[in-house]
Amino acid sequence: MQTDYFSQRSAKPHSQSTKNLDQQYRAPKVSASTIYSVPCMNCENLIPINEIDQHTMKCLSVSKNVTAVLKSNRILDEINFKISKLRDSIQQLNAKESKQENSKYLIRADEMCEQIQTIQNNNQIEFRKLQDLNQELRTMTESYRGSLAIALYLERLHSLGLQKQTQLEKEIRTPRVDVQKHNINQTNTKQPSNVNGKQLGNNYNSQSQSSSYFFQQPSEYSRGSQLPSEQNRNSQLPPPSSFQNSPYGRPTIITKFSGSQDRSQMYDMKSEILTKISTSQLDESEANQNDSDLNNSNQQNQQQRIFYSKCLAQKTKLPNTHPSQKIPLCILHKEMLQRKIPSSMWDKFILDALNNPHQYLDMNKVQNTQGLKNQLRSMTQEHQFKQRIHNI
Repeated sequence: MQTDYFSQRSAKPHSQSTKNLDQQYRAPKVSASTIYSVPCMNCENLIPINEIDQHTMKCLSVSKNVTAVLKSNRILDEINFKISKLRDSIQQLNAKESKQENSKYLIRADEMCEQIQTIQNNNQIEFRKLQDLNQELRTMTESYRGSLAIALYLERLHSLGLQKQTQLEKEIRTPRVDVQKHNINQTNTKQPSNVNGKQLGNNYNSQSQSSSYFFQQPSEYSRGSQLPSEQNRNSQLPPPSSFQNSPYGRPTIITKFSGSQDRSQMYDMKSEILTKISTSQLDESEANQNDSDLNNSNQQNQQQRIFYSKCLAQKTKLPNTHPSQKIPLCILHKEMLQRKIPSSMWDKFILDALNNPHQYLDMNKVQNTQGLKNQLRSMTQEHQFKQRIHNI
């Protein structure tokens, strides 16, 4: 055909038949076997290009099966739903497959999808059956050398089978609790408790009736005719006011211990009331005192900043090698507070202190840098320690 094609083209280069033949050979041959497939972003299945629109309408529509899976909290239901969708894609591909070898793999994959879906019970027999199916799927994916779509379907089925295997293993280790049995057990346990409560209520009613009978106001004749045994019995019984209804639905009797608890509660309430009264009276005085303390502390901090700034301004006028540069400012500030020097005399005090550094430093140690550092460190530590004690 190629020789005819090229010979005809050389003989009649501009003829219409040559153009038709050229178009015929250049046109791509489109067949069912060469149609490419595209993975769906929703269901992760391979869809042929010419069926994308139809699959999109079907895949994005919410069916009853999907709503049932969404309502279910089990992961196995979701895995089974994915396997059913994968099985539909495998059946569609098998209907269009022409090669016998590929159709064998697809038929076997369809059968395995059905077998994996039927495994629902979390017992050892079903679990071993699923393990065998996953092992077979592994050998199939390793041995198959053919269409890319079939290889992807087998890999997808193998991954879903492994997911179901791990989920079944978890359910075997942690068995699910039957809700109906749990509710029945709860009702059975509640019934004897209700019976006991009724019996206690009846006993209490009978006891209260007997106590009210004994503690009725007797007439003068009955008082004189009472036997000493009955008097002793009545004296042993608690007064009727001691019977009180508990908030939990059962009777309680106030004893001498509960009375002491009530007294302690009353004392606590009285002390709380007294403290509230005292605090309400002293609130204004404490607030005023706190405000004055806060103002004093702010004023002291402001004065300390001004004093330090004046000292630094005077030190900048001196050379760096001057001994007065070694005088700590905290020492000067402390001396100013002790001598109670007013702010108008701060400049004179600072100049006198900087002109006489021997009053604050040991001039023999000034030459030794390490000794001076130790002296300054000790002085600052002592000042910080005294400041902390003063704050406390």
